[in-house]
Amino acid sequence: MNLKTIALGSGAVYSFDPVGSYEREACRAAGAAQSLVQPFLDNQIYFKNQLPPTGGVHPKHLPLKEVLSIVVDSFTGATERHIEVGDGLEIYIVVASNRPTGDLESIPSVKQVQGTYEGIQGREKIFVLRRDLKKD
Repeated sequence: MNLKTIALGSGAVYSFDPVGSYEREACRAAGAAQSLVQPFLDNQIYFKNQLPPTGGVHPKHLPLKEVLSIVVDSFTGATERHIEVGDGLEIYIVVASNRPTGDLESIPSVKQVQGTYEGIQGREKIFVLRRDLKKD
């Protein structure tokens, strides 16, 4: 399963097909466990089939720590239910060099990849979150 992403200032996810058509989306799953993961992401990111809190609304932007937790949970569920999904996960997070990274550094399993890299909007920092998913 792949989540295809490209950073454009505020971040973006693009889905595309073999013909070359593409679309910017908030989230998209593809691959072996797509049918398991996409409904979960629709519910947790788009809040489909959920009522807003009493007197409130659903948030428009989720904190990065919460998004990473949702992505890890989606892959964990996929590995438990789908034999073709691997037993490990690597999530790469690309951050503009002028953005504070304290929220990433507070997550125990997130490590910065050494160096900075030239990106679309100048120099960027790259972080990686690695997890083992299957324990059996």
